[in-house]
Amino acid sequence: MSLLPAAFLGQELELTRYCSQSRLVRQKLHELDPLGVQRRWPGAHRPYRAVLQSAGWADEWAADGHEKLAERGLGLGPTVSFEIYGIRDKYTGAFVILKCVPNARDRATVGHVYLDAVESEGGEFSISFNLEAR
Repeated sequence: MSLLPAAFLGQELELTRYCSQSRLVRQKLHELDPLGVQRRWPGAHRPYRAVLQSAGWADEWAADGHEKLAERGLGLGPTVSFEIYGIRDKYTGAFVILKCVPNARDRATVGHVYLDAVESEGGEFSISFNLEAR
């Protein structure tokens, strides 16, 4: 069996009267599902990382918002919020624009940030533009 539900493991531990010490739990997991333990071990799965390739400057821009400083993250109430939205050039890795905005998920805000980026680059814009669709 390659994948064990947590409830089954809990029942198995109760039936055999193991206490919940980490050493005993780890030993029981190795007995029940050795391949699953290897597959879930930290560092067992390395994500494939490819080199970013682009034809040149302003060939492709990527945009994304960062809501970590939003009202939920700060915990200072519904009126205090700092959200960040940025556009980055794929070829150079440099930020074209990085702005503090009232709502990084609002379509109008994203459009304004894009137009500000085009204006800051003297009217030049990228051939392709990647952003998260919400």
